[in-house]
Amino acid sequence: GNLYLPENIGENSVCYTGTHDNDTLLGLIRKLNDWDYNNLINGVKNSLEIFNIKADLSSNKYIVNAIIELGFATKSNLFILPIQDVICLDDDYRINQPGKVLDNNWAVKFDKSQITAKSFAKLKTLTKKYNR
Repeated sequence: GNLYLPENIGENSVCYTGTHDNDTLLGLIRKLNDWDYNNLINGVKNSLEIFNIKADLSSNKYIVNAIIELGFATKSNLFILPIQDVICLDDDYRINQPGKVLDNNWAVKFDKSQITAKSFAKLKTLTKKYNR
């Protein structure tokens, strides 16, 4: 009955992996304690099974990719995916930490080597697969 699980997200909604004010998916996953990490893995496994998606969850980066595919698979009319999650970057690429004055707030920069055709080929494949 949890409305926020991917399989329960309705059409008249927006689904997103992050905003400008939260950590990247990879950064978040790396900071989870054991209980939260295991809970996340179990939830992702359950959602993948419901959507009949086969995914490797053997590394944090694979988990990020599975979560991204789950976002694409939802019924949500709009799926928003920050570039930091597309290219699987950690908390060094967080855009903002609300309530804190930091030199790196609102100053995220990417190196050309991080923006690869492989990363965006994945988006193209998922866009076609889920008709987005």
